[in-house]
Amino acid sequence: MRVLDVTAPVSVADQERKQLELALRASAMAGPLAAALHRAGLAPANSRPACHILDVKYVPGETCQILYALGERLVLAALAFGTARERTGETGDWIAPPGMPIFFFPADPAMPGLVTALRPEKMAAALTSLLPGGREGKTRLTRCRVTPLRYRPGRRCTLRLELWALHTGIGVMSSRTMFGKVYHSKEKALSVFEQMQMLSDVNSPRTGRLVVARVAGFLPDLPMVVQEPLRGVPLDLLLDGRTRADPRGQSGVVMAASALADLHGLDVRHPRVRSVGDELRRMAHRSRSAAAVDPELGARMADLARALSRRLEQLSLESREQRMVHADCKPSQFLIDGTKVGLLDFDHAGMADPALDVGTFMASLTQLGCLQSPKACRSTNIDGSMRDLERSFLDSYCHSADVDADFRQRAVWYQAFALLRKAQRAFARSFRSGVPGRLVDEARHCLLSAEAGGSS
Repeated sequence: MRVLDVTAPVSVADQERKQLELALRASAMAGPLAAALHRAGLAPANSRPACHILDVKYVPGETCQILYALGERLVLAALAFGTARERTGETGDWIAPPGMPIFFFPADPAMPGLVTALRPEKMAAALTSLLPGGREGKTRLTRCRVTPLRYRPGRRCTLRLELWALHTGIGVMSSRTMFGKVYHSKEKALSVFEQMQMLSDVNSPRTGRLVVARVAGFLPDLPMVVQEPLRGVPLDLLLDGRTRADPRGQSGVVMAASALADLHGLDVRHPRVRSVGDELRRMAHRSRSAAAVDPELGARMADLARALSRRLEQLSLESREQRMVHADCKPSQFLIDGTKVGLLDFDHAGMADPALDVGTFMASLTQLGCLQSPKACRSTNIDGSMRDLERSFLDSYCHSADVDADFRQRAVWYQAFALLRKAQRAFARSFRSGVPGRLVDEARHCLLSAEAGGSS
C-alpha cells in the first residue's frame, strides 16, 4: 500500500490572506461588483443590490472560486494564487478588487453551452426533436421556459424545462415539464446519458421499490442530458435534527435503504471503478493544504486519513465484490412517493463496494444533525433522532440485501471516510467555520466504532 504524503506544508502567503479576507466579505464586495455590473450594461449606475455569498471552493495556495448573489444576478469570481495565477492569467468580463476575474451568469468559461441553454428560443428548437412526432413535424414547440435550479460553477447546472407544444395535425396544445442538466464536458454528459438509459431499461419499479428517471434525450452541442420528471417529496425535507424526526422521514429512511438495496441488486456494470485508496491519497493532499491555513485542523485531518488507510488494509476493502453504486448517496437524492422511492443524480456512479453508499448516506445524516444543531454532535445526542435514523438505515439495508458478516463494520468505516471528505469540502467552502472540525470529530468516533466492530 502506498504511504500517504502528509508532510508539513508552508503557511499561506500574507497576500493570499488579504485577498481572501476582502473577497469573502460580501458587504465589501457589493460596491465593486455592482460597479462591474453597471460597466457591463447589466444594471443602472445608481443600483445598489444586496450581495451574498452562495458558495466557495478554496484550495489553499492555488485557487478560490466564489459564487455571489448580487440582487437577482449570480456572479462567478475566481482568485488564483502563486503558480496557478501564472497558469490561468486574468481572463473574465471585468476585474474587480481584489484583482479577480468575474463572470455574470450564465457565462461560465468551463461551460460555454450554458448561455445557449438559458435562451428559450434556442431550447425550443433543440427540444422539438425529443418530443413524440417532433422529428416528423407533427409536433412543434411554441414556447419554452427555462429555470435554473442548481448550479455548480464549472461543472454542471440543472434546469427545469417547461414546454408548450402544438400538435399540428389536430391543432391541439399540450404542456409538459422535463429536466435538463448541462455539463462541463461532452464525454461526461454522454457517459451519464448512457448509464441512465441502461438503468431505466433494467430497473423494474413494478417489482421493486426503486424508480429512476427515464432519459428523454441527449443534446451534444450544449452538452445536456434531458430527463423525464420523477414524482415525490425529497427525503431531506422530511428530516429535522433539532426535534424528533417527522414520522414520514423515519419511514422514508427505511424505504430509501430498501431502494438502495434494489439498486445494488441490479445486474449492471459501469465503466468507472471508484478506488477508495486513490481518494484517500487525495484526502491526504487536501489535509496538507488545509494545514497551510489551519495547522491544528489540517493535522487532525491528516492523522484521520492515516488511520483510515490502516483500517482500509485490515478490512481488505479494495478486494470486495463490486456493484454499481450511486456514490453521492444522501437524503436529498431520494424522492418519497407512496410506496416507491425515486433516486436522482447518477453523475458520480461507478463500481465499488455497496457499503460505500450505505456509509455515505449515514454520514449525510450525521452531517445534517451537526448543521442543524451545531453544539450537539457527540457532546449530546440531538434528541437521539439522527443517531436512531443512522441505525435504522443500516438495519433496513442489511435486512433488504444479501450482506456478508462484516458489512456493518465496512459501512461504518465508509461513514468515517465520507465524514472526512465532507469535512474537507466544508473547509473549502468556509475555512473559518467550526463545522469541519466537528465533522472530523464525528469521523474519528465512527472509525473507533468500526474498529470495535459496532455500529455508529
